[in-house]
Amino acid sequence: MKLSAKHSKIANRLRQQIQRETETIDDGEGVAMIVLWSFLLDHARVMNLDVETLAREQLDSFIGYARVNIEMVKEH
Repeated sequence: MKLSAKHSKIANRLRQQIQRETETIDDGEGVAMIVLWSFLLDHARVMNLDVETLAREQLDSFIGYARVNIEMVKEH
């Protein structure tokens, strides 16, 4: 998993679109989780990995990064 300013810029644009098209934070989270799972599933299939193990490992890795690098951009 790669994380950079470019990725944050893309994510912020997608977040704005999702916020416009959903009514609640829960709706936005649902969309985000489906998108996340689809990418994890693609990654797992290409690398012949178990998607659940990959998801847990990626999330654990991401939490450490997000804790210090990501703040709430805007309320829904």
